[in-house]
Amino acid sequence: MDNVLRAGYFIPVNLHDYEVLIRAELQRADDVRDDFGSSLPAMIPWNHFSDKPDIYPTAPISEEDIQRYEALIYNTTQLYWPDDALSDVVWDTIGPYLAGDKALDETVQLLNNRVGLYVNELR
Repeated sequence: MDNVLRAGYFIPVNLHDYEVLIRAELQRADDVRDDFGSSLPAMIPWNHFSDKPDIYPTAPISEEDIQRYEALIYNTTQLYWPDDALSDVVWDTIGPYLAGDKALDETVQLLNNRVGLYVNELR
């Protein structure tokens, strides 16, 4: 979990879990600075693709990095969702789950069935 934030994925959607992750990242960044000075990057690589070289972060995370990231998150007010028949099928299917009326497993199965039917009709 040390390289989670740098990897750009696996960032928690739960605010409490996110705050715990950020505190841990800041503490780890402070440990790196204390041990090696501020000029040495945190040496925990990450890799999106197993056949490519590891990528090393250029510096430990800082308060400014977190502020920029949170400004992006907290100021994002819209999500692009295409207005087409497939998105209508998806929204119609997940609506009862989001309202708390259906279980996740049941919703996923229904979504797979409905989207499958829609795609097969287009062929």
